[in-house]
Amino acid sequence: MNLNKWFEKGMTHIEYIQSMDMNQENLLRIYNEFAPSREAIHFLQSLQNKNWRAVILTADWCGDAMLNIPIFMRLANEGLIDTRFLIRDDNLELMDQFLTNGGRSIPLMIILDRDGNFITRWGPRSPLGQDIVMSMKKNMPNPEDEQFETARKEFIKKATHELLTNEKLWDSVEKSLVAAFQEHA
Repeated sequence: MNLNKWFEKGMTHIEYIQSMDMNQENLLRIYNEFAPSREAIHFLQSLQNKNWRAVILTADWCGDAMLNIPIFMRLANEGLIDTRFLIRDDNLELMDQFLTNGGRSIPLMIILDRDGNFITRWGPRSPLGQDIVMSMKKNMPNPEDEQFETARKEFIKKATHELLTNEKLWDSVEKSLVAAFQEHA
């Protein structure tokens, strides 16, 4: 599968950030506060001559994207991985080729070589991120429950706080992304 047309269609990271209506401030906060580990930098710099590229399917309302995209951008910078962003709901033809457990989960980072050939994918969250989200969701009422909307708003508030402040979670995203890259380096 050649992914060049999707890469060419995508926005740069600057265009994507400037287009955001939601979570821009939080995404930039993580971007400005996260620093890759020395080990990650060393490995990522070994990728610089591979000419890898990435297409990221995302949406500005997505909390996982708010966390994972700025960390990915920092890592991609070290590896010279040119990255483009596509809004999920505007690019379902591509999204539907990369479902996660049958769902359109985002963010989804698709790594390709210089010729547009698929290398690997990552997303929507690290294993620790998955554990945290599942733990937070386990006490959520059913969507039909009259308390659901209140519980959903409280979940979003708590999850956003966790994503913005849990640096162990940030480190787990780095480790998970680097591991995905290492499998194909």
